[in-house]
Amino acid sequence: MMRECPSCYGKWASALAKRVAWRMWATARLIAQARAVRYWRVVHVVVSFRDDGWSYRSAKARALRVAKQHGIDGGAAVFHPFRTEGGRYVADGYLHYHVFGLALGDIVPGGLSRDGALVFKVVRDRVYEDFRGFRSPYELARAVSYALKHSGVVSSDTDADGSRRRRHSVTWFGVAAYNQVSTAKLKALHPGGYSAVHDPRGVRCPSCGSCDTVQTGEYLSSGLLDPGFALRHCQREHNTSGQWRCEGGDYG
Repeated sequence: MMRECPSCYGKWASALAKRVAWRMWATARLIAQARAVRYWRVVHVVVSFRDDGWSYRSAKARALRVAKQHGIDGGAAVFHPFRTEGGRYVADGYLHYHVFGLALGDIVPGGLSRDGALVFKVVRDRVYEDFRGFRSPYELARAVSYALKHSGVVSSDTDADGSRRRRHSVTWFGVAAYNQVSTAKLKALHPGGYSAVHDPRGVRCPSCGSCDTVQTGEYLSSGLLDPGFALRHCQREHNTSGQWRCEGGDYG
């Protein structure tokens, strides 16, 4: 699945969004527990400013700095160099960053910069019509997927040492950065959830032993993923219990 492919980008966005949602939710719970914080939110905010010739690295640094100044302790940012207009994506002279971030305290209200450009806003929840944040990682995954499906792709950029390299479509920062919370640590704490979103194929059904499966993620009441299994290209007549299930149908 390639992010640049007009046919595959939707599947790429959906798969990546599930991984982002799992990591964001697991990280939020881990940090909240470590800091003994009883109240935390995962919210959707937008940082926007005029495109005055910013390099990608400088623009990203500015956006993340603004998010932190407004009370976002860390999270994942998606780059948007354009906006939608009549079903098309057009450059309007502004750069936008959709940030799905962890707020361990109050969020500082946004406003207008001196040049009249909106620099920070909290996005209203589409389901609940409020600003409380996401209620589940499933809702978060849907929002991230939508943002990724029209994100900006940086295929070539100059690094600090002058080398050219591709950039990821999702940038992790703050308390959720990889150097703060490693994937290995989250995987050790929640191996089932990690496998559900990172290892979708080639798993063995715990009931019949078949490897002809596709793994699907199911959200528990705790907000974390547990894996379920669906048989591919075959039908099994045995029953499964708990989080496991086997179903017929073509899941290829």
